[in-house]
Amino acid sequence: MQLGFSGPRHLLQQLPGSADAAQRLREEMKTVLTGLRQQLQVGPNRFITGVSQLAVGADMLFTELLAEMNWPQRVLLPQPRAEFFSATGSQGPDFQPDEWARAQTLLDSPHIVEERAVSAASTRRDRFEETNLRILEEADVLVCMVVQGAEPRPGGTSDLVARAVARQKPVLVLTLRNASANASATDGASDGASDGETDDAQPIFTQEWRGPAVSAALLSLPHCVQHAGHAVALAADPLPGLAAYVDVVKQAGSQRAGRRRVDFQLAAGVVIGTHVAATLAALLALKLPTDQPWMVALVVALLVGELALLGSGYRTHQRLHDEHATRDWAMARLCAEMARSARSLRGMPIALDHLRQLPLPPELQALTKTMNVLHLRDNASAAAPDLETLRQRYLQERLRDGLSGQETYYIRNKSQAHRYFDLASKVFGGLSILAFVATLSKVVVLSVGLGGGWAVWKEFAGPLAILFPVAAVGVMSLATALDWDARSHTFADMHLFVQRQGRYIEAAASLRELTTLALQTEARLLGETLNWFGRRAYVGVA
Repeated sequence: MQLGFSGPRHLLQQLPGSADAAQRLREEMKTVLTGLRQQLQVGPNRFITGVSQLAVGADMLFTELLAEMNWPQRVLLPQPRAEFFSATGSQGPDFQPDEWARAQTLLDSPHIVEERAVSAASTRRDRFEETNLRILEEADVLVCMVVQGAEPRPGGTSDLVARAVARQKPVLVLTLRNASANASATDGASDGASDGETDDAQPIFTQEWRGPAVSAALLSLPHCVQHAGHAVALAADPLPGLAAYVDVVKQAGSQRAGRRRVDFQLAAGVVIGTHVAATLAALLALKLPTDQPWMVALVVALLVGELALLGSGYRTHQRLHDEHATRDWAMARLCAEMARSARSLRGMPIALDHLRQLPLPPELQALTKTMNVLHLRDNASAAAPDLETLRQRYLQERLRDGLSGQETYYIRNKSQAHRYFDLASKVFGGLSILAFVATLSKVVVLSVGLGGGWAVWKEFAGPLAILFPVAAVGVMSLATALDWDARSHTFADMHLFVQRQGRYIEAAASLRELTTLALQTEARLLGETLNWFGRRAYVGVA
């Protein structure tokens, strides 16, 4: 779960006047953060990642507390670090020298897994607004600290609270007691503290939840990989490495996708085959004479067989629908491909932005964020990457491996899909021609009035003229259900793309160029699977 945060920059000036107010605020704030696990029902197999800026005041307090608790944190800045530290507002420099040193130390803390400038706006106000919007976009839940009675400012914390509520995101508002108002109240109560409370006995802030309750879906993995994802102890300290996590996700997704694919192929054959066989049984029953008792019994048996075939095909079709089998298959394969994509980028000093930018199904949100944070955490603690090592590993493992590389995959499956679709097209054409010949011969026999053997043929030509078109449509329906034509063309295009990207990566002159090309490649590869997901997820057997 990603926990967004925002609060006032001039925090110490806002606190009540007691000498230990800063320490009390720190303790109360830590209590709030540690209590979020229970409030939000974040189970033992899940972890919380902070997302915030690093301005002076509340942001720095939040970052220090996350460092103490060893929670991962992503720091989103309105401008690059050097410019951010030297920025000047209407009240002077944002950072004094001691604050600059403190913030620098925090940014270099091992719990910081990402530091990123997220705005290129030209004005100060727009930069802070864009950064707050990015925090809002990334966060599942927000904690916002505001000052009692303070006037909201565009791009400030109060504005972020309003936008979070408008977007139906849960937000915990911590309202600081105003220091001047608190001092007046204390002076007025000095001649008779009727309730016996002193300023030190009162909490520094009040708490109020706004917006909807936290949805369990935000913290849930897709059903196809739930048990696999939980098999890796996310509550462990330290958290598991990305490779360990995605390996079990990939294995679970691939195994489930393989089973579901076989189930679907068998079901498609059953649905189409039973209906073609039922048509044949109906035609035979229609044409057989019933002048003998045994012939009557045969016709009845054929009709009963037709009913059984139709019932079997319908039940199979309905089972696919009720179990959401095709979507489960598609989701499992998509999870496996996401895991492969994340693993192939290990060691590259980039975020897994393609997982956020692609229009993935909402139920994958927790999985994509987990992969990204684990990837960032691994990179933050790793040695400086080597261009040539990353290049060769990506080319060999992801693109050119003889068994599992994408080039091999697309060549093999493109040829297979093309052969199957070509065979289906030829069978369809042959059956269509036979249907045409059967119908034409019957027309000729009836028109000319031919007798003898032609009269007998006429009795067979009629049923064949019905059966052949049904069988032809069944063959093409099977080819469509198994996606042979689309796979053939898609894999041909993807093979050319992968070959081109391989050449570009071989020629990459810098680490930045290599990582940019790798992200482009992964976005296209995962996008192809996502397109397949769209074709498969809600399509049964027609």
